[in-house]
Amino acid sequence: MMRTIKVTGKGKIAVKPDMIRLYVNKEELCKEYEDTLRRSTEDTELLKDLFEKLGFQRKDLKTVYFNVDTEYESYQNRDKSWKRRFEGYKYIHHMKIEFASDNKKLGQVQQDYLVDVIMTWIQKEIERQEHKI
Repeated sequence: MMRTIKVTGKGKIAVKPDMIRLYVNKEELCKEYEDTLRRSTEDTELLKDLFEKLGFQRKDLKTVYFNVDTEYESYQNRDKSWKRRFEGYKYIHHMKIEFASDNKKLGQVQQDYLVDVIMTWIQKEIERQEHKI
């Protein structure tokens, strides 16, 4: 015959995180499918360049999710019927980058990355608009 001992209680455990994971999400709408893929590739390369400047390897930026889908706008026609108008192709790209827990590096990445990304995307958008003119 087997005897059983039952013990109940409460416990606490606190562990310092050993890994930092940053997520970067990018999405954009373009009229042409080829433009959508090109812009996605350009933006991904831009992000890899930026993270490389911060001391990471290009391969450290990993894709978590990628999708291209059509976008439509609903509108009401003159006869009060509802129609859908093609807006373009939208890509959604979710990426992540991981590194060992280091608050100093995290602060540097957040500060340098945000400033660099914002300024670079503004410059790219200006260039894209100039090419349209």
